[in-house]
Amino acid sequence: RVRVGYIMADWRQHVTAHLLQTVFGQHDPSRVSVAIFALNPDDGGSFRRRVRDSVASVGGDFVEVHGLSDADVAATINRNQVHVLVDMDYYKERLMVLALRPAETQVAFLAHPGTTGADFVQHLVIDRVVATPEMSPYIHESLVYMRHHYQINDHAASYPYRARSRTEVRAQEGLPEPPALVVANFNGLYKVEPASLRLWMQVLDAAVEAPGGGDTALWLVSAGKEADPFVRRRLGRHSGRTVLAQMADFDPHIQRARAADFFLDSFTYTAHTTAVDALWGGVPVVTRPGETISSRLATGALGGFGPGGGEGVAR
Repeated sequence: RVRVGYIMADWRQHVTAHLLQTVFGQHDPSRVSVAIFALNPDDGGSFRRRVRDSVASVGGDFVEVHGLSDADVAATINRNQVHVLVDMDYYKERLMVLALRPAETQVAFLAHPGTTGADFVQHLVIDRVVATPEMSPYIHESLVYMRHHYQINDHAASYPYRARSRTEVRAQEGLPEPPALVVANFNGLYKVEPASLRLWMQVLDAAVEAPGGGDTALWLVSAGKEADPFVRRRLGRHSGRTVLAQMADFDPHIQRARAADFFLDSFTYTAHTTAVDALWGGVPVVTRPGETISSRLATGALGGFGPGGGEGVAR
């Protein structure tokens, strides 16, 4: 059997663990042996618990390495006889572990949308939409393509669809009642560059000025009490038509997302998990593919598992 290890510091209530809760149970234990290496302490949350259960269901190991030095983590991985080590750590804060080469084959996957630039990471798991073959000269790793979109997730297992009245959700979120147009973007505001913000405000203006146009709202995620006043200043006269959603757990957030009419993406660093959350909530996603991995994430999601698969994507 091939021994595959997965290493990350976000086995907690975090967006990457959110995608992975039951995925490890899909491994074929007759062909693959699974080992998780947890760089972070147990937060007692449901995501980590479900990952543990998923790993246990296929006879895998969940190995606690929090508090160990890079050398000790690497030694632990090596003692576990890992053939393929998959790094899923967005911040790459422990990339030195991989520099010690504890496994023969080392792979980057899922959390970080780009190359590591490291000689000790041989492969990047991705798809042909997000990283086209023409990009390969600019990516240090060799590209391993998934058949569809590279982002795995377990929305179907963890977030069963529950119909909620759009009017009810809008009232709870402080949004205008239907048929008002609500344009949403649930990305962290660090992804929102001025060009995206200007376009969104133009969309609001065009909707109001169109024949039969009416009330509109821009629905963004709050950046916190210190940052929100700055955001509203940047919005200028559109501030009054902007609702800043408070952070919520993943399940209620996905359930509330369907109150939007559509999700309008940012340009340079596009939506990824937030786009999938919107799709799962039944909200159309509008994105524009760029020339970098980070600017093509939502395009990959739409092509890979948008509503109706490829049939659900309009160009």
